[in-house]
Amino acid sequence: MVVSSRWYRKPSNKNLLVRMDSSHPTQQKVNTIRTTQKTATGNSTTDQLKYSMDLAKKVLITNGYPPNGVLPKNNKQCRQHDSNKDRSNHPILPIPFVSDSVTNLVRSSLYQVGLEATVVELKGKSLRDLLVKNRLFDVRCARRHCRVCPEIGEGGCEKKGVVYQIDCDCGEIYVGETGRPLADRFNEHARAAEKPDSKSYLATTWAKLSREKHGGRSLNISLKVLDMERNTVRRKILEGIHIKALNPTLNTKEELTDLVANMDILE
Repeated sequence: MVVSSRWYRKPSNKNLLVRMDSSHPTQQKVNTIRTTQKTATGNSTTDQLKYSMDLAKKVLITNGYPPNGVLPKNNKQCRQHDSNKDRSNHPILPIPFVSDSVTNLVRSSLYQVGLEATVVELKGKSLRDLLVKNRLFDVRCARRHCRVCPEIGEGGCEKKGVVYQIDCDCGEIYVGETGRPLADRFNEHARAAEKPDSKSYLATTWAKLSREKHGGRSLNISLKVLDMERNTVRRKILEGIHIKALNPTLNTKEELTDLVANMDILE
């Protein structure tokens, strides 16, 4: 398979990448180079590999990247962390991304005073995020017997990218996140809470709670929205932050373990 000539057209919007001179983290630009090169190699036969790599190089150069595909190193960048070091107990410090120098200054300052923390760069609100949240026609609910809208307001069932909290009337708390419509995820929780003795739900958190504290009876649960974030990685970070703050009794804490294990993609 050969990469089509349509993949490289100098004036085409299809070749617009994260530009080298844009205000994005350096690691994101490094990933842009890697992804472009990987796309070229992954969609080419061996005899057409050079041709595809030349096309990838042209696309990168068009977007301001160096011809050799290697970004200059920042000598002022703070010391890199040891990838083998256990960081499961390190606090997470999310900061808005301003520039690489600002992020490095925060990291080096923490290092100088002896504080061990994982600094995570978060981008600001995009125009798309602002417009999507303000779409007037999203406030309508078209679901029959909707479980979500009575809890958080009309139209809340269709919200996507939500960090949520579920409370049982016995005082137990669960914190979760979903990129799907909130109603789809909450309905799964609600069905397990309503029928904890069903074979399909015996292994769920709600069935276990029912057996331990409610004598196997159905549970009465309520829903609360904690945060909204469409980006999956940032949403999981927010979930971990809320789990740390609320210490929910029903979470297995696997969310925090998975978060720490995947922190390298953010740095």
